[in-house]
Amino acid sequence: LVAYGGRCDVTQAPVTDRRARQAVNYAVDTSRATKLLNGTAVAAHGILPPGVFGRDDALPAYPHDPAKARALLADAGYASGLSVDFVTIADEEAEKIAASMQGDLAAVGVDMRISLVTIAAYVSMSGNRGGPVFAYAGWAGDSPDPTSFLDAKFHSRAITEHAATNDSFYANPELDALLDAAKADADPASRAARYRRAERILYDDAPWLWNYHQVMIEVTQPYVKNYEPHPVWIRDFVGTWLDLG
Repeated sequence: LVAYGGRCDVTQAPVTDRRARQAVNYAVDTSRATKLLNGTAVAAHGILPPGVFGRDDALPAYPHDPAKARALLADAGYASGLSVDFVTIADEEAEKIAASMQGDLAAVGVDMRISLVTIAAYVSMSGNRGGPVFAYAGWAGDSPDPTSFLDAKFHSRAITEHAATNDSFYANPELDALLDAAKADADPASRAARYRRAERILYDDAPWLWNYHQVMIEVTQPYVKNYEPHPVWIRDFVGTWLDLG
């Protein structure tokens, strides 16, 4: 239950304009992540991973459409292109994804300069006002419920001056009201519909580059019984046993 992408600080130019953020999503070919990660990823349309309650499975990932990206950049006042720094962790996987993004964005006139930092440095700057405009983003929910993703990352209550979990500093009263109503909704069908609406809002407003969800592959021996991947924890062997007889 992990989402990866690039988060935009929507309070800082040039990504204050949602057309610029949408352009980034149209420019980046999310299918590349699947290839770069050897088939262990699926394209994302939002932060909710497949299988999480309320996810809108009918909502596709942004298509790779460089012409649309260039048109949106022009509408936002960047017809001649723009430059932006992208801060990411010094990690082989993250660097590969960043380099792929850089190439896609260059094709639509966006000069994305990659800055590599240690995980410690990345954590220390995350969620702080005045931090990176565009940066690596990854989020794992602590429960298989949409509140662990949507409320934590995009509700305005999660915005603070330092160490904000809503590190896009994205605030939308319509989304806040929808998430609050969904959290209190006891009817599963109604609650799921509210979350699907929330996903559409975030898809359109694009506070993140919605890139991919990683697929975990588990290999077990035949004598390992009753083991299933856990939706939250990396490993959970509480009900697992070995048949060595």
